[in-house]
Parts: sequence; structure tokens; C-alpha cells
Amino acid sequence: MLAIADSIFVVSAAHVLNDARYHPLWINPVANHANLIPLERVDVHSTSDDKLVDFSFFKVPEPYATELVTSKICVRLDEIEMRLPSGDWYAVLGYPTELNVFKSMELTVPTVPMYYATRLHDAAADPMADFDPKVNIALKLALYGSGDPVTRTPSTLPDVRGMSGAGIWQLHHRHEPPLSWTVDRIRLAGMFHTRAGKSGLFQTSSGSTAIVGVHFAHVVRTIRKAFPDLSPAIAAREGLD
Repeated sequence: MLAIADSIFVVSAAHVLNDARYHPLWINPVANHANLIPLERVDVHSTSDDKLVDFSFFKVPEPYATELVTSKICVRLDEIEMRLPSGDWYAVLGYPTELNVFKSMELTVPTVPMYYATRLHDAAADPMADFDPKVNIALKLALYGSGDPVTRTPSTLPDVRGMSGAGIWQLHHRHEPPLSWTVDRIRLAGMFHTRAGKSGLFQTSSGSTAIVGVHFAHVVRTIRKAFPDLSPAIAAREGLD
């Protein structure tokens, strides 16, 4: 959820939100004793070039927006990383299908997250097809050489499909000590997506793999085109133009 001035937007992968045109869309306030909130007749804006980008967004109509902000925290413009420093640490957090399998007997789906921290992939030195550094973001992926940083136990990452719409977050600047990692300094850098008909992992020219998404600055620019009345608030954000 993204807040721009007094407007609230929901942003996710296009192939996720496009289903909202045909099926009811519900948002979980994640608050005690709260019910799911039905969102009806939302106007979904979708991207058109899924070779580079795969995201959609819609403005949350009133009174749903007022109800949601009482229990959920939205990302604001000053919490978005407009530039992508290459030496910093980034993370993707989502719920891959492999770990979140529907249990037919219980009619439930477990919420098992995957949290993966890494650095940016150097797309200039190790290119990928259909990758534009002005639009996309890519993270290094050690698919078989990862591990738990606390227990130092090696592990194999799950299939990342199912995580479409997950945030890619800038965690930590390379010139700062690890103890400076505080929640209020984390910034949203991008949104992970899988392009239609492809897996969530992308091959580089060297044969390695990467997690690819859309740079969130590009998302904000796209919203500005769709909602010109928000242009003054968006244009005031340093580094966007």
C-alpha cells in the first residue's frame, strides 16, 4: 500500500491484480477482530510491456481507504529509494507457493515467508535479456549457496514463484556499521514480479540467476501519469525526475 498526499494506492504484479477485474478482491486489515474488506469496482491500471515490467495499481476508494489506514501502515514517498546504490544490502520478502500450499481439508493456507538478503546484481557487467536499468531492479541470487546467517546452516532457496508483488527493500548502506540497521531507515526500492510464462528466476549472460523486479521509482512515475492531480506532491520528491 502506497500513500501519496491523501490518496492510498495498492500496487502489485499485473498478473495478480488483473484477476480483480473478474473476481472479488479482499484486503486483510491484519488487526484484532477485523474482517476482510471487500473492494468492489476498482479501476485497475496495468502495465503494457510485460517484457520489462509487470505491475498494476489502483486507487483505494473511500471509505475503504479511511478504514485501512487505521490498522495498516502505508509506504510514503519519502520511504522510497529513488536511486539504487550498488554496494548496499537489499532484501526481498514474500510468500512462495512452495511453502504456502493450500490445505484442502482445513480450507487454510499457511503463511510461511521467505526472507532473502543480498546485493544488487550488476546488470551492466553481466547482462540479462529484457532488462532496463532505468525501469528494472535485479538482485544477486545464490540459489544453492545460501544459508541462515544466524545458525550458519547452508540451505537451498525455495522456488520464488508465488512471491509476485513482494517488496524489494534497501536495508543498509555499505559504509555504515550493521548496528545501524533500524526499521525507520529501510526504504522500498522495488517490487518483485514474474513475467507471464516465465519462472521467477532470470538467467544472466554468464549463466547465473537473479531476482528481477520493477524499480519503484518507475511505479511512482507511472502513477503520476495516471493521476495528474498528484503531480505536485510527487514532483516534490527529490530524485524522481
